[in-house]
Amino acid sequence: ALKGLKSGKGFPKFKKKGVRLGKITIKNSPVQIKTSKTHISLPKIGKIKWIQHRELQGTIKQAQITRDVDKWFVSVLVEIPDVVPLPIDPSTATSIGIDLGIKHFVVDSNGKKINSPKFLQQKAARLKRYQRQVSRKQLGSNNRNKARKKLARWHLGIANARKDWLHKLSNEIVNTNDIVCVEDLKTKELMTRKSTKSLNRQISDQGWGMFLSMLKYKCEHRGKTFIQIDKYKPSSKTCSSCGYKMSDMGLKIRDWICPQCGREHDRDVNAALNILWCGLLAIKTTTPNTAGTAGIDACGDTKPLIDNGHMTEVDEVSMKQEAYGSLVRR
Repeated sequence: ALKGLKSGKGFPKFKKKGVRLGKITIKNSPVQIKTSKTHISLPKIGKIKWIQHRELQGTIKQAQITRDVDKWFVSVLVEIPDVVPLPIDPSTATSIGIDLGIKHFVVDSNGKKINSPKFLQQKAARLKRYQRQVSRKQLGSNNRNKARKKLARWHLGIANARKDWLHKLSNEIVNTNDIVCVEDLKTKELMTRKSTKSLNRQISDQGWGMFLSMLKYKCEHRGKTFIQIDKYKPSSKTCSSCGYKMSDMGLKIRDWICPQCGREHDRDVNAALNILWCGLLAIKTTTPNTAGTAGIDACGDTKPLIDNGHMTEVDEVSMKQEAYGSLVRR
């Protein structure tokens, strides 16, 4: 401790049992971690009963033991061969553009809208009551510890329900589509804006970041193409038919008519179509060696498709619609 203090690392931290989150990482070097359907063998711990989620495939690299409230989990990291991306065949490939929101969690380019379950909002009343019970108990007492665990279990149940729903939804999207185009959302930046301050609780309840990460790694694992367009792309204010850009559009405007072509748009469906067009254009402009890989960042370094309410790169857009028209599933 004194050597660390002299080297500028500071005083040692006091670690009280039962306060810090229990976590330990065990590396499998040399090979000491062994698993079966009913037990896992760990060095210095021994053989422990476990409920195996799924069969392990690949070489075990390490295991991490964590505690969540009053439950213990072990995560085993394995090394598997790289997944070869599937080639994109315009005649058979299906693609989808996804716009995320609060009222409708997902609005896709096919016009399908999936309502947000709002798990936190459903349980808010009971959470409030449990929080009051914790605050009324004496600090350091057993009753406070019991109330704290009850509150933590309720929070854990909400998180698990949200995660389960996001897994099922992301599986459905990745299994039924070869190309997934989404917008690169920054949830933390959204929650720091004054204009969206009243929506912070609803934004944090959605789980957008978790959903996008699920889509990305599942596309990579299954050889599908995952594309994120630039977050500053005006997808909601741009007409998906002619490319006209509205100068201003408040959040309360859900439907609008393009003053140039006269087409009526649903705000969210129009945004999903623009996200899809931009993603398909990114595939067209990528080199043959990178086309079909997951995690392409679209529209980041290219010039915008619209400028002052008028289309630029008209030839590019028309070529994209002709060459990749079969990719868009109506």
